[in-house]
Amino acid sequence: MFVLRGIRTTVIVIEKRISSIKTSVCLFLINYVPTISFAEQRFRLFHYLELYKAAIKGDWETANEFIQEEPEAVRARITVDSETALIVAVKRVGGKDFVEKLVEKMSLDDLAICDDGGRNSLHRAAEFGNIEVAKLLVTKNQDLPNKETHSKETALFYAAERGDRKMVDWLMEVTAVNELFWEERGFRILYQLTHSQLYDIALKLLKRDSYLAYWPGVEEQDPKFHALATLAGTPSSFKSGNNFNFLQEFIYSRMKIKKNEGMELENTADNHSSEDIEARPASNNSGAVNGGWGRWAYAVRKKLHALFSKVIETLFDQIWIIKSIRVIQEKKLLHNQALDLLKFLCERAVDSRNYFNADRNFWLPLERATLTGIHEVVEEILRVYPYAIYLENDKKQSIFQQAIVFRQEKVFNLIYQHQESMAMVLSKGDDFNNNALHLAGYVAHPEQLYRRAGAALQMQRELQWFKVFFPFK
Repeated sequence: MFVLRGIRTTVIVIEKRISSIKTSVCLFLINYVPTISFAEQRFRLFHYLELYKAAIKGDWETANEFIQEEPEAVRARITVDSETALIVAVKRVGGKDFVEKLVEKMSLDDLAICDDGGRNSLHRAAEFGNIEVAKLLVTKNQDLPNKETHSKETALFYAAERGDRKMVDWLMEVTAVNELFWEERGFRILYQLTHSQLYDIALKLLKRDSYLAYWPGVEEQDPKFHALATLAGTPSSFKSGNNFNFLQEFIYSRMKIKKNEGMELENTADNHSSEDIEARPASNNSGAVNGGWGRWAYAVRKKLHALFSKVIETLFDQIWIIKSIRVIQEKKLLHNQALDLLKFLCERAVDSRNYFNADRNFWLPLERATLTGIHEVVEEILRVYPYAIYLENDKKQSIFQQAIVFRQEKVFNLIYQHQESMAMVLSKGDDFNNNALHLAGYVAHPEQLYRRAGAALQMQRELQWFKVFFPFK
């Protein structure tokens, strides 16, 4: 029985290989660009110069006259990169009318003609963010979103690379599921979505196929291409990577983000947490005086919060304040989306399929987050995988020793959540036999040192780091 099952599995693998080869051959035939001589190329560029200029300017009258004389010109390659007039036109934002009239004179196969890089008209429209033209193209040829370039990149990849949310949302709807989530292709799209900070869309993609999070691709075996490493290398996506002033911090803390409804200011008068003990009045079991004072304090606090919400709503109507509040709103929404993606990626890294590769998947994100002081990433990784406390860089330094080197106190303070390992981690020597106290004694990196103005304040900060380790010496 086991032999039959093994034979069946082998047959399935072979069939997939044959199917992949057939697909590659078909793509080659479609995207094949014949090699021409230099003289022929110069003649072609000169011959189609008027059509090229008309496509750039959106001059349909000139282009139409040329096409009426030479109907084959709609599929001719008129640039050095073997682009057609359609590919040239889609790169021009606002040229929908020209493209619409040109498409009427072309067949379905003409729309799929590619340049030297295998990019068709939809690839270029997605790359330049021309969504109206992209919709027009797909309306006529619904297979365009599934076409690949020579580098196995779909139009969705270009939209994700550009960070165009509207284009990405639309392309995810019109791209075939099998085409979208096919191993390397899906992995590359996930990387671009994370790199472009489209975290909610990346999470949506991962929930459809969580295997993409740590897919060991052929070219992308380097962990730096994984979504978690990319996320950890983007400090602005987390609150700890932003320096808010007092007013910004106050607005940020009072702002509540709803995932599906945008933003609203937190009004504790109508929405109290069950854990907010201080906000609730005293129970009936306490004394009458204490109960009275508790209800009075609660009522006052309730009115103050309601008043604050009204004040902020009024400020929203003022032009001079709406921009700054909107920026804070967008940042908090981005931070929440980054945290959701972070938790999902960390949990998938320690599931049954990836657990034995957890060290490999976590070491680079930990190093990046420690270097930039993003304690949220470090804390989440240590929560799901406590063994990460023993991971080391190429200098044999643990994450807390690295936090000392780069003077990242928020990351270092996480060590107090791991009391059982504190002494061992801090006393361990690195490649040069330096323990935590030695590392604290070295002068900080210039970019960390000069955060404080003046030699006296810099010395004070360095002494504070050194004094922390006297209990551990």
